[in-house]
Amino acid sequence: MLNFLKKLPFYDKTWFQFILFVLRRFEADRCREHAGALTYTTLFAVVPMLTVFLVIISSIKALEPARQQLQQLIYSNFLPKSTIAFDRILNSFTEKSSNLTVIGVLFLFVTTVMMLSTIETAFNRIWRVRETRGGIVGFMRYWTIISLGPILLGSAFVISSAVASMNILSNNFAGYELNGAFVLWLISFGLTIIGFFFLYWTIPNRTIPIYSAIIAACFSATLFELLKNIFSFAMSNFTSYELVYGAFAAIPI
Repeated sequence: MLNFLKKLPFYDKTWFQFILFVLRRFEADRCREHAGALTYTTLFAVVPMLTVFLVIISSIKALEPARQQLQQLIYSNFLPKSTIAFDRILNSFTEKSSNLTVIGVLFLFVTTVMMLSTIETAFNRIWRVRETRGGIVGFMRYWTIISLGPILLGSAFVISSAVASMNILSNNFAGYELNGAFVLWLISFGLTIIGFFFLYWTIPNRTIPIYSAIIAACFSATLFELLKNIFSFAMSNFTSYELVYGAFAAIPI
């Protein structure tokens, strides 16, 4: 393979060497294994984490409208073909969450912390960090994410709802006609970039240059948007999986 690549006319170009460097690091850091581990952990922890988020958001009256918007975001972006089934399950689960015992709440918290810990471990290995944040510092970071994350997320939904209700999304603005759907997509895409930026900038236990985190966030957000559209297209056009998995078709496998 290497001999074939060396025959390419652009083999010595800087941009091609950079691509090869990224691919080598991707394999050396076992990124595919980390992706598989994160996928498994996410499937295990996504419902408890969503429950914690929804319970915290619902407990704040000012953020109550954000709950419906969060559920709609999940349906439109991740579950285009199984909205009704998942809606009943999530609503039932969330309504019963108010009656959770101390052990139940502790289980949800531990499950969420496990997922966050797995994410941090994978990031530190990829960034080749030897010393990780542990003890009270690590616990406080997880507690901050779990407690403030839903509030910030709910505030973002409230702000986006306020922007969506503004007349500039449906009327002319400064002599130009604006496409409301495109503006909302642009806002959503910008929030995705911000989310990835904070992941890359804060999770690894080392100093990350801001410009590097921004570049990585833009690339990841673009790739995420592309994969999301591909997944939505597949779920909307290939329905044979429902015949194979039956009731499990409500869960994206």
